[in-house]
Amino acid sequence: MLYRMLRNAGWKVNRNRLERLYREENLMLRHRKKRQRYVVEREGREQVQEFGECWSMDFMHDATVDGRKLKFLNVIDDATRYDATTRVATSIPAVRVTEYLNEANVEYGAPKRIRVDNGPEFRSNTFLRWAFRNKIQVQLIEPGKPTQNALIESFNGRMRAECLNQQWFFSLSHAEKVTGEWRDFYNNLRPYSALGGIPPGDYWIAAQQKQMVKLLA
Repeated sequence: MLYRMLRNAGWKVNRNRLERLYREENLMLRHRKKRQRYVVEREGREQVQEFGECWSMDFMHDATVDGRKLKFLNVIDDATRYDATTRVATSIPAVRVTEYLNEANVEYGAPKRIRVDNGPEFRSNTFLRWAFRNKIQVQLIEPGKPTQNALIESFNGRMRAECLNQQWFFSLSHAEKVTGEWRDFYNNLRPYSALGGIPPGDYWIAAQQKQMVKLLA
């Protein structure tokens, strides 16, 4: 990831030398060895091609140093992996979920579909009525099958490893500041391997330009 970031920034670096310096500075993260699992047949995930065609949404949880609970709402665009919004509060009921989504819709336009798990906020009448009014289809994954919402699960894993696990949150406002800075880094600087090593923000801009060309054609 660091190699791609430096290359994207215009630095001419040697990958082998960078890896050597990385090891010498003891920056390597230790990863737990994965247990061997049986291979099973899985249903293929649809390939979303255009920005705004489908968003994926999920919650994460953490706490401040004094034990105050924090709840995070993450929403990403499936096609570009762009983080449309990341919000943190002590509580995020369904009505607040719709408020955050309204703000994202104003900035990016409403998606055609939103993929979510079976959390009570996403099955509530408040959220479902909001989706119906905005002509947004709600896709609930099957209970106990997070792999059906793999993109947001992958995003949550990155946010946990690169942001939440690296910080002590002293207050809600501190958590808002830290996660806001990480969101900006993720969207605009962090290279994404599935996007050819460019940040989601650059990929989103390119996707928007392609859509404009189609509309004008």
